Amino acid sequence: HSIVLECLVTIYFTSLNDDSSYTIKVILLENIRKMTIYLSDIMLKNQLPIQHDSCRNISSNFKELYKKINEITKIENSNNVTQVFYEEIGNYVYKNNNIYLLFDAGNPEPNFRPGHSHNSVFHYDLYLDNKPVLIDSGVYNYEDNKERNYFRSTQSHNTIQINSTELNQIWGSFRMLVDGCVKNVTVADKIISAEHNFYEKSEKCKINRKLKILENDLGISIEDTVISKEANLIINDHLHFSPNINILEKKESVDKIIYKLSFDRTFLILKIYKINNEEVHESSSYYSEKFNKKQERLKLTIKCCLLYTSDAADDSLRV
Repeated sequence: HSIVLECLVTIYFTSLNDDSSYTIKVILLENIRKMTIYLSDIMLKNQLPIQHDSCRNISSNFKELYKKINEITKIENSNNVTQVFYEEIGNYVYKNNNIYLLFDAGNPEPNFRPGHSHNSVFHYDLYLDNKPVLIDSGVYNYEDNKERNYFRSTQSHNTIQINSTELNQIWGSFRMLVDGCVKNVTVADKIISAEHNFYEKSEKCKINRKLKILENDLGISIEDTVISKEANLIINDHLHFSPNINILEKKESVDKIIYKLSFDRTFLILKIYKINNEEVHESSSYYSEKFNKKQERLKLTIKCCLLYTSDAADDSLRV
């Protein structure tokens, strides 16, 4: 997005010195405006989040690009936007000085060949006090190898995986078979919920995820519902933390598991409610914000099972 925007800006300035038609200049300017507003909306302190096949330090510095754009059209920097939802691509952003939440409620795009898409449906990034807490894995390389497959996989994103099955089949470096869609997206003040059916054919289930900003913007709550009529399911909810976060303490009771996690010079509290005898597996995963460079970080996987079959239309497992 940033690279294409930079190209459009260059083309626009070039068009001022030739005989390009007025219509072309208007079209260029309108697309520059739209793309700049989107980038400004999803940015956190002039830094872009990592999504799909994006990585850091590839495109030009946004501050410099923004200055160029403001020479041709005035666009207010919306770095302080509270809540916005881009329906066409499914990106939901809530941000202020305390919290930044980016939620992927969109389908892999472009639908005819989503080669740069990852299996990140219902993935989310969370920052508190402008510091990363739960983040995307990034992209390691473009080669046809195990690293490429891992960084595109469902298990490398903060989302739900059923029976170790991929949300969408991926193969090669840039191939994906999309077999489902996101629907029933509802956005309210500090709340977004959505449903997807990417597992409907393979695992006979649908997934609903609801994210809510907590009071005083101190964190988020996530409620996941897996709906199934006829399948025995193993459900994994993956949580990938920033590399600087570690476990300080773990407490477990009958109804919940509580983690105390290191966070800058203070700590975070993660509460996992045991609705269906959930267990938490502690492990590590990889994070890459630059090509061919990766680092280990904490991963928690919330695990539970749906071990019955029912024809009742409203039977569901709430994770």
